[in-house]
This record gives sequence, structure tokens and C-alpha cells, in this order.
Amino acid sequence: MLSLTVFPGYMMHGMEKNYCLRAPQPSADNTLRYGECPINKDRVSATLYQEVIKHFPIFCVDIILINPITCEYLTILRKDKPAKGAFYPVGGRLLKGETYFDAAMRICSQEVHITAMPLKILGTFNHIYPDSAWNCPSQTPDVLIVAICTNNESISLDRHHDTYKWRSLCEPHGTEFTEIGRRKALKYLVKHNIINT
Repeated sequence: MLSLTVFPGYMMHGMEKNYCLRAPQPSADNTLRYGECPINKDRVSATLYQEVIKHFPIFCVDIILINPITCEYLTILRKDKPAKGAFYPVGGRLLKGETYFDAAMRICSQEVHITAMPLKILGTFNHIYPDSAWNCPSQTPDVLIVAICTNNESISLDRHHDTYKWRSLCEPHGTEFTEIGRRKALKYLVKHNIINT
């Protein structure tokens, strides 16, 4: 179990404070919960969000969503900037209070209406774009997760996507980020006997 150092006698504005922190055991998606932090599902105004994008990165979760029966993964065509017109993995913002795996399940449900079971974080990326839907440059640090479809429901896209394609895990993909995710997912799934190629 990981524990943090005790800092006795920490001075702050002339007042002595004593702190003793003990880090909790990380979850499967590396979340460390030190206490309650409810998930904030409230939307901020468009004006405020535009200001946030101008000044801060927006942390996201992208998902290589696998159909284990067909050995295919899902890509969706983006209608909005950044990366408008590109086939990308399912993905979206991390909400305050969410774990990475909770976000992956919510995003799959909202964007494509598929129930997903996240398996592993494949890596972290830092996307810096010259544009956004808000007419300013944008930055999205994110984690890439591999997840398995747990139902055979029909895909229904949200308003931000035009169409979708199931692609073979064994065939390269043109979009660099998606290709990196495909290779990492394939390696993990074969190593753990989740799929056979």
C-alpha cells in the first residue's frame, strides 16, 4: 500500500497546521480516492466553456471499443472541430468526480448507445489542435482505454457524429492516434487471450 509522508508542523500564513495523508489503494484505472467527490453532471454555459477552452486543457477519455466476436473496433466520424471529418475512437470529456473507467462507460453509452466494459488504460496522450468548435486553439490531454462491447444493441450516434465504421483489429488505420490505439489494444487482447487473431 502506498502512503504519503507525514508533514508535521507545516507553516501557512503564520499558522501551524499538521497534516497526515495516507493514500488509498489505486483502483483498476489508477484512481486514488481520498474521500467523497460526487460526479458533477451540470453543464456550464457556452460562454463560460469557451473561456475555459481558451485558457485551459480539457481532459478527455478515448475508448478503443472492441467487438470480441468479430475482432473489430469502432470508429466514429467527427462532425465538429477539432479533427472534423476524421474517424476517431469513441471519446469525450472526463467529468469532475469520475474515474476513467466510469467515464468510458458513460461516454460509450451517450455517444453510441453501447454498453461497454473497460479493461485497461493503454496510454496517455496530449492532443494540441490549432482549432476547436469554439473558434480557438484547443488542447485535450487524455487517457486511451480498451473496452469490450457487452451487448449487441444497434449503434445510435449522438449529434456530434455522422457515421461509424467497425474496423478489423488486424488491419492498419490511417489516423495516427487511432492506429496507435489499435496496435496497443490488439497486443493487450491477444496477450490476455481475450481474442484470437
